[in-house]
Amino acid sequence: MSTRSLTIFRRNWWGIDSTDIVVMYRQSDGYPRGHGKELAEFLKDFRIVNGRSLPKKKDRLAYGISCLAAQVIAHFKSKAGEIYLFNGNERDCWEEYIYIVENQEKSSKPKLSIIDCRKGRIIFEGTPENFLESDLVK
Repeated sequence: MSTRSLTIFRRNWWGIDSTDIVVMYRQSDGYPRGHGKELAEFLKDFRIVNGRSLPKKKDRLAYGISCLAAQVIAHFKSKAGEIYLFNGNERDCWEEYIYIVENQEKSSKPKLSIIDCRKGRIIFEGTPENFLESDLVK
């Protein structure tokens, strides 16, 4: 049986408003030790910046959350099937996990949140690096 997941890319506007811009649906391997780990590994060196910025050696840049979403989708989508895109409001795809990737107000590092839909609660919030060090991955 497949472990379905949604990855939501959320734009935050200075704590006033947030908008879910796109949802990436993954048909299988959506559990934290699968998709969660792969997603965090890909995100861990990214910085979300506003406009041009010179990267540090290990940094990868995204010019806003939309740019980051496009890079994540390009990374995960390599063949027909498995990964699908939905509008930002799409839910209820029989998902077991929801991953939320968003920009943070006072940090250039992306924030990652994970919801276990079976338990109906958030099981992780923090940076991708924090997630990779958590018990959810080990």
